[in-house]
Amino acid sequence: MPEHTSPRLVVVAVLLGDPRLPYAYAIEACFGAEEREAVEQFKTALEALQGVTFAYLDDLAGTECTVGLIRMLHSSWWAAWLE
Repeated sequence: MPEHTSPRLVVVAVLLGDPRLPYAYAIEACFGAEEREAVEQFKTALEALQGVTFAYLDDLAGTECTVGLIRMLHSSWWAAWLE
C-alpha cells in the first residue's frame, strides 16, 4: 500500500431531505423552523470533523444532486484524493 506524505482529504456527499417537497411528518406537512434548525445543527456537528469535506445536496426533485455528485467526481481535489 503506497504511503502518502500528507493526510487524505475525505469527501462525503450528504443527501438531505428536500425542503421544497411535501413533508408528511411535520405538522404543516412541509419543512418548518424545527426541521431547518435540525439541519443546521447537523451541519454544524459534521463541520467539526477535521479532514472531512461535506457536499450537502437537498434538491432531490431537481438536478442539483446529480450535478453535485458529478462535480465531486470530476473536481481536482477528488482526483488528488485518489492518487
